[in-house]
Amino acid sequence: DRLVQGFTDATGIDPTAARSNVEQMIAQGQDSVNPAYTSIRANPAPVMTPELQDLATNDPHVAAALNAVNSATRNPPAVPTAATWLAVRQQLADNVERNPVTGSPLPSYVNAQINGAAKDLGAAMNDAIPGFSNAQAQAALYKAPQASYNQARGMLFGGTAKQTPADVQALWDAAQTP
Repeated sequence: DRLVQGFTDATGIDPTAARSNVEQMIAQGQDSVNPAYTSIRANPAPVMTPELQDLATNDPHVAAALNAVNSATRNPPAVPTAATWLAVRQQLADNVERNPVTGSPLPSYVNAQINGAAKDLGAAMNDAIPGFSNAQAQAALYKAPQASYNQARGMLFGGTAKQTPADVQALWDAAQTP
C-alpha cells in the first residue's frame, strides 16, 4: 500500500482506478465493434477478388496463413468467405514475432514482410468485404489505447501478466525484508 500511496501522492493518479478506467474503456470498445465483426463473419458468401487471389497465390505469408486457417477448419469452403479472410488476417498477426516483455513486434525482415502482407490483405479486404473498413475504423478507437496500456504494463511488470498495484506492493515489501 505504501508504494501505491506514494505513486498516488506524487502524481495525483490512483493506479487502481486508472487501470479500471482503461480496462473499462477497452471492454466498451470491444463490445461496440463486436456486432460489426459478427455480421461480417455471418455472411456465408464466397469472397474472392483479383487482389485477394493474387495475395493468396503469390504472397507466401498470406498463402501460409490461408493454409493454416483451412487446416484448422473442419470443412473449409472451396472459396474463402469473409470469416476466412478475417481468420487469415488474425493468423498473420499471430505470426509476428513479439518482444516477450512489451509485446511489441520485434524489428526483423520477416516481421516487416508479414506486416506488409497484412497491410495489403487489409486493403484488399476493405474493397471486397462490405462493412470491413467501418469495423476497422471503429476498432481503431480502442486498439491504440489498448496497445499502449499493454506495452506500459509489460514494461512495468515484465511479461504480459496482469499484475495489480497490490502485486507490486507485495513484491516491494518482499524486496525490503532482509
